Amino acid sequence: MATELTTKTTCNKSFCKDYLLLSPKDVGFLDLVMLLFSEHIGNRKFIDCPDGTVEEGFGHRFVIFISILAQKVLHLVDKPLGWLGSAIEFLPNFSDANGGFLMLLLNVVSGKLVLPNKESPEFLTAIGLWDIRRDLDSRIKHEDPRYTSALAIMAAKSAYENQAYIKETVEKHWKMEFLEYFDCWNDYEEDYTTQGFMWSDKTGESELIGISFRGTSPFNAKDWSSDVDLSWYHLPGIGKVHAGFLKALGLQKELRVVERHSNRQPKTLRLLRDQKKT
Repeated sequence: MATELTTKTTCNKSFCKDYLLLSPKDVGFLDLVMLLFSEHIGNRKFIDCPDGTVEEGFGHRFVIFISILAQKVLHLVDKPLGWLGSAIEFLPNFSDANGGFLMLLLNVVSGKLVLPNKESPEFLTAIGLWDIRRDLDSRIKHEDPRYTSALAIMAAKSAYENQAYIKETVEKHWKMEFLEYFDCWNDYEEDYTTQGFMWSDKTGESELIGISFRGTSPFNAKDWSSDVDLSWYHLPGIGKVHAGFLKALGLQKELRVVERHSNRQPKTLRLLRDQKKT
């Protein structure tokens, strides 16, 4: 899940009590350095917060400085990091698609090379290559208090893979029911950045419905930027909520945007609400 703030007028913030939103795209090096020497952070064009906001503590301003600097660096390495990840994923999948290293050499000679298909149930991301497990631990039964946690861990790992892989894992390896794969719209990225899936476990005495979202992909700089972004909203009765995750889960810019896109761009929370009704 990834998100990025672009301007101070990005969204209507009337739903929250307080907020602090960082915008690394709008900051120059001198402006960033000046943040360390001025407590009036609301005067900085790259910080969106209520008028008159003051941060007296140098330590807190330094943390904001590091957060924005890290996001700037991650933005610079976005494409190289993505290329590195693609290469790391391609090579082992290329070998597997051709039946292993020896068969790959034979296919090179015979001109029968097979390219890996990223949408096939056999294709693995870097996470899947690092941990190839697909089956649940047979030693952990339903009555074991570790069962739910063990299932959640496997679901979290599987969420990084493609839809075909997840469906096959749930149905053939877990012997459970695959309900739906999510590919949800993020208004702030203007892209489908939130992926996840829902499944039903009826193997025990009662049905368990689980939902798992894809987390930070190791070679996705936008995901890492969301993690180091300290932006937050303060919601009444709840407290501070991480802005990046809130946006990835379906926070809208404006009501008119929701109306315009509601038929073609599923938002995560609305999609889950509809699933609950069914």
